[in-house]
Amino acid sequence: MRARRLLALLPLALVPVLAASLGRAQDEVPVDRFADRPGIFRLRGVYEAAAIASSDGATVELPLPLVWGQQVPLRWEVRAKPQARLASWKAVERKPRDWIARLTLAKLEEGERFDLEWEADVLCGPSAFRELPAGVPLARLNEVPKEARLWLASTKCVQCDAAPFKKIAKKLREEAEDLADLQKKIVAKLAEIQSGQSGMAEDLGALEALEHQGSCTSAANLACAVFRACGFPARTLAGYPVWSGPLQTHYVIELYFPRVGWVPLESTLLRTPWPSSQQLEVALVYPEDEDRSGARACAAPGVPYLSLTEAPGAEESLQLVGKVPAEHPGCDHVATREHDLRSNDSRWPPSLAKAKKHWEKWLERAKSGPPGQDFHERRRPLGAQDDLGALESELDRLLSKWL
Repeated sequence: MRARRLLALLPLALVPVLAASLGRAQDEVPVDRFADRPGIFRLRGVYEAAAIASSDGATVELPLPLVWGQQVPLRWEVRAKPQARLASWKAVERKPRDWIARLTLAKLEEGERFDLEWEADVLCGPSAFRELPAGVPLARLNEVPKEARLWLASTKCVQCDAAPFKKIAKKLREEAEDLADLQKKIVAKLAEIQSGQSGMAEDLGALEALEHQGSCTSAANLACAVFRACGFPARTLAGYPVWSGPLQTHYVIELYFPRVGWVPLESTLLRTPWPSSQQLEVALVYPEDEDRSGARACAAPGVPYLSLTEAPGAEESLQLVGKVPAEHPGCDHVATREHDLRSNDSRWPPSLAKAKKHWEKWLERAKSGPPGQDFHERRRPLGAQDDLGALESELDRLLSKWL
């Protein structure tokens, strides 16, 4: 139990380090570090697993890279060392477009330790954003489509119905000239709140973030709460940033702007729009995930459910500690840019479309278990291409075999 409790507090223990790192990034990093740079990216997750009690067939669930914006996964593999510790795995679509890998471990005796790691390649094309139109009246927020209104809910970690958020929203809406102005005023208010925070948060929910320092998780929850209170649907995305180095998981948000669509915002750095190539997304957070954001072995309170690696039903018997790399204790994920690709290449749309078809085939195969070594061997060259034309030719070859 002591080990379990220690791990549950680990994300909060990392908050001061992460906050300092992100603060330095915002103040000191050259702007071009955050520029859009399409290419092929490598994602990795590595954990040391320890059986703190004997178990038979423990389950580990982790989010798979999303097809999102200009991002399309090319490859995903998982392994254990020793391999016998991983009995089986399969892909599960828990929500539309949102997939997880469900791993079943072999029987473990108390005290056993092993490494669990996964690796993926993701193709990311150039981002293109529309400027938010001026003159759109606030009343247009009443025209938000039903599928977006889902992200207006007040939840366990995004408490947008709480009195402090209602007060903030009332003032901002009264002062805003139009929707674009309201969006700018919300971002400015978030910056004001961040600058006034003091002391460490007891949890990573939005209410705590109004006064206390937290992490990227609390920044995303806070941003969603203010946008929702003002009438904008806002949702959190979990992923792995390219610009920051290893993290446990990083959170950004999207807000829904009527007649424009979803607009990405880096809620810690308060930069918008945010290019797809700066963060590779793995989980779309739903309101029910926010309602399951209590403290657990893998996360501090306020962290949305299944936005990172979970061990449902095995929290008393299995401990997972990130080790990417050793000098960043507790960090279990990293994203790196493997190959730059030309952003002005006219072949991006067909290349992304073909990559998406191939990934859909991979997911269909993975629903019943690992696609097989033959499938991985054929896909492996995709991660070694540094020319979009060569990548497209390889995708054509694979699609002719598998579709």
